[in-house]
Amino acid sequence: MEAAPGPRLSARLRRWAPELAFLALWVGQGALAGATPPLADEAYYRLWADRLQLGYLDHPPGVAAWVALGGGTGRALTWLCAGAAWWALAGVLRRLGAEQWRWLPALGLAT
Repeated sequence: MEAAPGPRLSARLRRWAPELAFLALWVGQGALAGATPPLADEAYYRLWADRLQLGYLDHPPGVAAWVALGGGTGRALTWLCAGAAWWALAGVLRRLGAEQWRWLPALGLAT
């Protein structure tokens, strides 16, 4: 008699849980960005991306850097670039065997 496949599947899901959480968050963010119109803040961020600085009067430069990385053309390209960067970090952490840090890309994307 064969063992039930449930425990093996559960172990496999646990092993890939950080990557699956990241993928779910990334797809959810893309769907939300595609379904909603641009906001006023996004125009402000695009202006920042045109002239990158080390800091701004009321915000740190991270948002402008992500928009500039995406070419300043809109949410879709920025979303793809951010996802690719976080996915690359997840791959590096997996190869390094940094199990305790594997949730970092999913947590970063969730912010």
